[in-house]
Amino acid sequence: MLAQNTRPVSRLRTNRFFPYFMLSPYFLVYLTFSFFPVIFTLVVSFNNWSGANTPVFAGFRNYTVLLNDTRFWSALRNTGVFVLFLVPLQTMVGLIIANIVSNERIRGRNVLRLATFLPYLTAGLAVGIVYSTLFDWQHGTINMVLKGLNLIDKNIYWKGVPWASRLMIIMVLVWKNSGYTALFFAAGITSIDRELFDAASIDGAGGIRRFFSITIPQLRPVLNFVVLTTLIGSFQLFDELEMLFREGRAEPLVGGPANSCLTLVWMMRDTGFRHIPAYGYAAAVSYGLFVVIVLCTLITNKVLFGKRGEL
Repeated sequence: MLAQNTRPVSRLRTNRFFPYFMLSPYFLVYLTFSFFPVIFTLVVSFNNWSGANTPVFAGFRNYTVLLNDTRFWSALRNTGVFVLFLVPLQTMVGLIIANIVSNERIRGRNVLRLATFLPYLTAGLAVGIVYSTLFDWQHGTINMVLKGLNLIDKNIYWKGVPWASRLMIIMVLVWKNSGYTALFFAAGITSIDRELFDAASIDGAGGIRRFFSITIPQLRPVLNFVVLTTLIGSFQLFDELEMLFREGRAEPLVGGPANSCLTLVWMMRDTGFRHIPAYGYAAAVSYGLFVVIVLCTLITNKVLFGKRGEL
């Protein structure tokens, strides 16, 4: 009876290649929009090409020019400054926010979670427009508040002074991305066994002691992930910077005052999409950035987390 009621199984589903057939749309999309552009960019980096002419093979000339380009080293230095500030600040602020929103004694935690995560969902264009108004030299809210608190005597030209421009960018990016970082920390905190905190409280450990003795050690895998992803993201700064220095222009002030805010991605975009594009050299810049990210990621993982990815 059982044999008579059993429906015949399709030969296709019993075929060992059927799972790969079902996954083929994903692989096709990946090969088309991810793998192919990576390989194509590598090929372009060995050519001189403006998009309008026939590519001319140049060998390693683009990379030789890149290593001797003072603009590249300036962009690398600026990017390094942002990385050194953004990674620890964003990590610490995100960890603080995560501890607050994970505290069951705090009312309105869901509203606070939403309020801290919404900036991350905000488009770079909107962030640039809003903060261009807030940091306006003459009528900006930031200068008005600082003068009202008697912290400054005259308005700070945020977009015209190198140190002020960098500080402005750091504040904007920490505000925008800390909620995203807090999301991972909050997930890690909620997965910690509450009995550990209860036992520590019975032993007389205060909130700060519990934080450093229980929360931080238990969050090592999450901390590893957050630091490395924040590091990689900080090397890819572009959208917010371009919009902050646009100020109603058709084209933004590339690099900010005295190129003090020029990043590697911004340099790559400016090289590849300016009036006389140089796609080959822009591709070389992109692979230079790739090498820098890989080296910094490996060094950070080795120094901070050791061989096994632990502190």
